[in-house]
Amino acid sequence: MLVRAESDNLCSKALARSWAPANLRAPIVQLRGAMKKALVYRIGSLGDALVSLPALSLVAKHCPGWQLDLLTNHPVRQGIASAELVYGRTGLITETLHYPRSMGLAGQWALLKQLRAGKYDALYYLAPSRRSALQCLRDRAFFALAGIPKVYGARPLPMLRGIDNTEQGKEWFLVAKRLGLPMDGLVNSSESLLKDTEEGAAYMQSCKKEQPGHWVAICMGTQNPMRKWAVSNFEKVLKDIVERKGWVPVFFGGPSDVDEASEMIRKLGAGVNTCGNKLQVEAMRECIGYIGHDTGVMHLAAELGVRCVSIFASYQIKGRWLPRGEGHVNFLHMIQCAGCEKQTCPLGHVCCAGVDLITPEKVLESL
Repeated sequence: MLVRAESDNLCSKALARSWAPANLRAPIVQLRGAMKKALVYRIGSLGDALVSLPALSLVAKHCPGWQLDLLTNHPVRQGIASAELVYGRTGLITETLHYPRSMGLAGQWALLKQLRAGKYDALYYLAPSRRSALQCLRDRAFFALAGIPKVYGARPLPMLRGIDNTEQGKEWFLVAKRLGLPMDGLVNSSESLLKDTEEGAAYMQSCKKEQPGHWVAICMGTQNPMRKWAVSNFEKVLKDIVERKGWVPVFFGGPSDVDEASEMIRKLGAGVNTCGNKLQVEAMRECIGYIGHDTGVMHLAAELGVRCVSIFASYQIKGRWLPRGEGHVNFLHMIQCAGCEKQTCPLGHVCCAGVDLITPEKVLESL
């Protein structure tokens, strides 16, 4: 049990509702009545939040005029763009409730009381698609204890391997589809959902004056070393697009990527360094394409309708984290054990070698 219940009766009723098979199979229906407040549950950082934007747009469409609040975890570390930052750019979220990534009974009890005080009428479950049946049941029990009468989407999805490259196999689609809401009218990007800020627009305009021309987004950094494409590969690609095409590379990333981007700009003699500025929506809108790793920056580009040329490591399930939309070029060298999604590998992460097999020449051919 996650928390101590206010009474044995409350706990038994909540768990009964959460474990009832019929409840898991219940269809989603249009809400009626006086319910005016809903909680959206989404964890993770930049990429996780961006792939859930289509689902958020479905929730907003389903609850016109409602107050939508966000429940999310604290960022893994400072400098990482959070779900709060991404959702805040939509103008759909009123308040954000945080909880630590790991907390004991005291922290869970405090969160439970906070949610009960919020008196939410419904919760929309936008957690990652790979949540297990046990995790979904645990979360349903917790939200039932919090007094939330309706929980939508907290159901497990089949654990599939070897998913194809269609939109139906991508994370954004799985998270949205799980809600059970009508998906008609869902646009191909979140370009209109993510709003610009005056500060971001002013920063972009000042950079554009210094570096005019066609901008192309670049992301050389990654939180996971298994995804890392060699800097020397990026240098070959960027020298070609600067010298032959005359494009201006615009570097995106976190605070830890600032120095690497600055050094590359020094070598190229051109470029804009936006690393460390968290969420540069305005700068990304100006880009004609994206070249880089499978990161949150790639998903930002895709959600803004920017064509992506992306480098993937084969430890991920094929297709699951591909950018939304069509026209992207995704490089993924498949091996026999591809799709394991393991962070520790008994074979020494041979999938990392697959990233190195993606050559600069192949990337340049795709531009």
